[in-house]
Amino acid sequence: MGQGRIVQDKVLSYLNGLSPGARAMLLRTLEQAGEAAHLDEELKLILDAARSASSKGPVVPDPAKVKGWFFEPFDLFVIDERLQRKQEGLICADSVEGIWSYLIRKAMPDTFAHWLDPEILHQYPGEPEMRQALRALRVAGFAELARLDRETQGEPKARQRFIARLGGERSHLDLLDMLAIQDRLPSIERLLGRLPSGVIASETSERLLVEQVVSFVVEQPGESPWVAAAIRSRIASPVTLARVAIAVAGSSDTVDIRRTPASCFIDVALACVERSVIRYEQIRRDPKEIAGLVQEIKRYHDMVRALTTALEFDYDATWRQTLAGLRKQMSDLVTLDVEGIVPSVRRALRVDDKERPSQVDEIEAIRATSVLVAVRKCKDSLAVNEMVTRVTTTTEQSIEVLGQRLLDQLRKAVGSLRTDSIAASDTLLKLSELMFGEEHSAILRRAREKAMNARGSLPNAG
Repeated sequence: MGQGRIVQDKVLSYLNGLSPGARAMLLRTLEQAGEAAHLDEELKLILDAARSASSKGPVVPDPAKVKGWFFEPFDLFVIDERLQRKQEGLICADSVEGIWSYLIRKAMPDTFAHWLDPEILHQYPGEPEMRQALRALRVAGFAELARLDRETQGEPKARQRFIARLGGERSHLDLLDMLAIQDRLPSIERLLGRLPSGVIASETSERLLVEQVVSFVVEQPGESPWVAAAIRSRIASPVTLARVAIAVAGSSDTVDIRRTPASCFIDVALACVERSVIRYEQIRRDPKEIAGLVQEIKRYHDMVRALTTALEFDYDATWRQTLAGLRKQMSDLVTLDVEGIVPSVRRALRVDDKERPSQVDEIEAIRATSVLVAVRKCKDSLAVNEMVTRVTTTTEQSIEVLGQRLLDQLRKAVGSLRTDSIAASDTLLKLSELMFGEEHSAILRRAREKAMNARGSLPNAG
């Protein structure tokens, strides 16, 4: 046993000096020999040492990470939201999932099996080697998808199966975009290498970007859709896309821009607005989320205001209708979140023997009020003027009336009624600050303290 331990320690010292790849290869050889019962006692000691050394080596990434590396060159073009209308150059993340699933299960299962086995991945010393091998796999994978796309064009049933297995018509269109982008990646990457890493509207970084992109588009007008989609990830506001289009056309007139290859920059800018609307719709599904809703309303407003300031959309029917449709969608969503505000405020502030506010009531009231305040600040980019005016008046009245009633109750409440009244008054202060501002809330806070200290409201009163 002692001699075996000495041998194993020496082997471990030797193995630790090897590269991870060489160590993994030795381990596989020994394990294969072990399965065939070709190992003597000394080799078994070496096998145990190799296993111990490998277990202490760098962790090999999960095969799931391989998918991210495979599609990494397309990251600039991938978005999480599924747009109502396919925008050339923007690839939905759901489509990536469908294409990957088709590759590993139907198109090239044997080839991709190598990359889905954690044990096989041990042969690569590290990520750089994996990525290099993945480049060849990517070329082969997309070549096979291109071949299948071509071969099924004249066979309706085969075409239908092919598209369905990819994930549907939108996934197929996104695949065609990937095939087109793949050949253009080198030139797009060279362009991106000349651009600022972060671009702020109306600053020097934006001017530098516009100059470089305009020069590129003038020389290669056919690349405009892919360039517009790629630079979207570098900019803080889609108005930068509009300024590229204006510079290419030499005019801010949408009629002039429509005649140029840079018109797609306006399409991508409007797609950015649509993404904001979709995000708002997704965020509002969480009944507890408040900050995200307010932030998305502001983001939407900033984009619409910037675009409509830079361009007059009335003279292009398509862009005008697109923007009007997005305004209506966002307006309808915020209206749903605001219309029920008065009942929510009543439930949150009414405390009596029959009804007590719950935490859900508090959250609903604060959420609806927060959205109303945000919409009120951003109503110029929405179609909600009448609704905001009406709801603001009734909400302010409800907070004032119910708030005063709650303070009066605090002066004489005892027991659980007092406890719940104090909790409801906390909600009152939050609502008051949202609707009327900090100064009004400070006055109300002093009134509440006075009410709580009034005779008859002490815990042992009565």
